[in-house]
Amino acid sequence: MKKRLKNTDFLFVTALCFGLLLLGIFIFIYPYAPDETFYLTVPFRLVNGDSLVQDEWHLTQFSSLFSYLPMRIWFDLKGSAEGIVVFSRCVYLSIHTSLTVLIYVFFRKYKIWAVAAAIMYFTQATHRFLSISYHSMFVVFLLLLSLCIISIHNRGNTRFYIFAGICYGLCCICNPFFCIAFALYIIVFLFWSGKHPPKKALINSTSDNSSKTEKAVYNQKQTDVFCNTKNYNCFFTKKAVVYISVGILIIAVFAVAFFLFTGGTFSSLFNNINNLLMSSEYKVESSFLKKTITNLINADFYFNKLSFGMSYFLPILYILLFIDGNRKVNSHRCFYLLFSLILSIMYMVSMFYNYDSSAFNVVELPFAIFSTVSYILTDKKNKKLFNFMWIPCLIGALFQFFASNAHLVAISVVFITNNVAGVFFVGDLFKEMRQKPTEEFSKKKKAVVVGRSVLCIGLCLQIVFHGLFYQYKQWPGKDAVKATVGPFSGVYMTEKQYDDYTKSIDDLDLIKNRCTEKSPVLILSYHNWMYMYIEQPVASYTAWYSEEFHQDLLMTYYKENPDKIPEYIYIDSTEYDNKYDPDFKKNIMVIANELFDFTKEDLSNGVLLTVRNFKHN
Repeated sequence: MKKRLKNTDFLFVTALCFGLLLLGIFIFIYPYAPDETFYLTVPFRLVNGDSLVQDEWHLTQFSSLFSYLPMRIWFDLKGSAEGIVVFSRCVYLSIHTSLTVLIYVFFRKYKIWAVAAAIMYFTQATHRFLSISYHSMFVVFLLLLSLCIISIHNRGNTRFYIFAGICYGLCCICNPFFCIAFALYIIVFLFWSGKHPPKKALINSTSDNSSKTEKAVYNQKQTDVFCNTKNYNCFFTKKAVVYISVGILIIAVFAVAFFLFTGGTFSSLFNNINNLLMSSEYKVESSFLKKTITNLINADFYFNKLSFGMSYFLPILYILLFIDGNRKVNSHRCFYLLFSLILSIMYMVSMFYNYDSSAFNVVELPFAIFSTVSYILTDKKNKKLFNFMWIPCLIGALFQFFASNAHLVAISVVFITNNVAGVFFVGDLFKEMRQKPTEEFSKKKKAVVVGRSVLCIGLCLQIVFHGLFYQYKQWPGKDAVKATVGPFSGVYMTEKQYDDYTKSIDDLDLIKNRCTEKSPVLILSYHNWMYMYIEQPVASYTAWYSEEFHQDLLMTYYKENPDKIPEYIYIDSTEYDNKYDPDFKKNIMVIANELFDFTKEDLSNGVLLTVRNFKHN
């Protein structure tokens, strides 16, 4: 056994080193989306004197708790934001790698399947770019929470309750709507404690007359009572509620301390709640039903576009599974595994050849199909992982979906946590098909061989697909040029990206030369890294620009923060902006004319407005 574990350790270390080499390369590649640098703008503002809530109104700002320290360290060392993108990616990769190692260590007894689960997480959880964000950190803490839940069920140790509370509190910082889950937990606790009162001890374990053997037997019985797959009492005792609450309280105190330390005040928090909701694209006021209907329509579009009619084949697969009374016969299992593998391969191939931004929305789907089919086909199901990891992570994905504007992306990003459990569902089915007795040289035995081969091929394809081919699409090509200045210093770009980047740098340098030490600047562009380069006060309620940028909210922001009224407004005119929003310039000029008197000047890569007056003083 020890020799096998050592061999497994070697395999894991080898696979992880290969993965680190791969992701290490992508640290130096320019991203396709502006999201990554936006997540850095909030800690950037805090480091430069702005306050949470008062100066920043975007709902994701609270996740800056995790990115503030790296930003602070970088500015203390470097004195500017030059090269911050590479540094922040390295920080995230260290967090990402640490959790990968933890997954392997936690599930090490599963041997090769523990390696597969860890590498599955390592390759899929990056989700397009390496960034400390509310999405990525929610995945980290949700996965840690599920591991704590499993540990509580296995051992019931006090420290696991507290750590579960800490992880839950950190999840709530990433997604405040996740707080609702704790209220639901308390309701279930109250119901459960009334229906399932604690059982009386058969032996008084504290009695001096009890022998060590009797105490050991008693403790084992208590463990069997509270820690088996069909019993959930260990989660719904007063001890559980108290210690989990202690963990949550620890994070609450820490979060409040951070809020006050960065200049936040409770009065600004209460006064700006409406502004926080209004400034968000998240549509939190939309009903869950409305979002679900909209995303089902979107899902149909994505599936058909990327996977040759997935929206038709997928329901057929699951309908057949549930009506087939012999689905656990090996020949039937083989059919369903082949069916799901073919769907996954269709999906992967079509996504590779029809690559665009919509592909990211359902990147975890292929293995999600494969693993859920494996779970349904398994006779002795791993209910512990399903109940204590797969279900909690699914609940987390739904909360993320409800609170986010990312639609299917929100579910897809979080669903990697479910896929970690899914690896072990595949392993359970593999083990059953190997051990199930069959007649020698019969069709049933051939089905076992085919089924096991399909399971292994399917698992390997998922890892290779996302870890190699999918990420390969981001490679800039032979014409790659290395940036030497600005936040993306050290990052390789295509010639076109580099040309736009350097022209924007030239424009920003011109503005910097005209600015005084504290000249507020409003930059209207999807390239929000410009705020970090220009290093002037941000004259906006958020560095995130979208087609839903609110003129009325901007007016309210300047009335509440007159020190943020811009002296300069830079309107970016790169091809990216015009392609993403064809009416970009038109919409911006409408907003500018409504709010300001200004002089206009054309620069090499944009338009500069020098503000003379704010019209709504």
